[in-house]
Amino acid sequence: MTFRDSNKGYSLVELIVVIAIITIVGISVANFTGVVPRRQITSCAKDLIYQIERTRTNAMSFHNAKLSIYDTDDGIYTVMSTLQKDGTWSAEEPVKVGNRALGLQYRIGNADDLSDLTEVSYGDLASATDYVTLNFDRSSGAFESSTLGASTDLGNAISEIAVTRGSMSYSLYLIKLTGKVTTTH
Repeated sequence: MTFRDSNKGYSLVELIVVIAIITIVGISVANFTGVVPRRQITSCAKDLIYQIERTRTNAMSFHNAKLSIYDTDDGIYTVMSTLQKDGTWSAEEPVKVGNRALGLQYRIGNADDLSDLTEVSYGDLASATDYVTLNFDRSSGAFESSTLGASTDLGNAISEIAVTRGSMSYSLYLIKLTGKVTTTH
């Protein structure tokens, strides 16, 4: 019998190395799963801010403009519409700002709770009844009014829009006098 034949198990060093590798991989996966949703929320919120600022700039530069925000089964979309010379609204193509895993909430005035924006089918954006529209004043860029759906006029009541996923959220606070947006996350 030689020395090699009697060595049939793992050494303590090999066992410690394997446990250390498993621990490092486990910690990395745990950290990564928290980073990806936060990055998605932040990206969506920044895209929403861009669309709001773009619509505000367009309203002040050329035409009256409004931005409609939808939470669909395919993700979060915005649609900018401009008022044409003949008095009709012309809508651009929808812009996807967030994926389907994200949710959208809004706050009316100083309400205690955020309200969920009901998810609609992406194919039915034209007939959707639950969406938020932000209208801008052409002379000052301030939020002129906001509506919920096609008919519920909220005046300047929408004060916050939040992008959510699970317990994480990124809030956009709408400053009605200036038409600007501040954020917290």
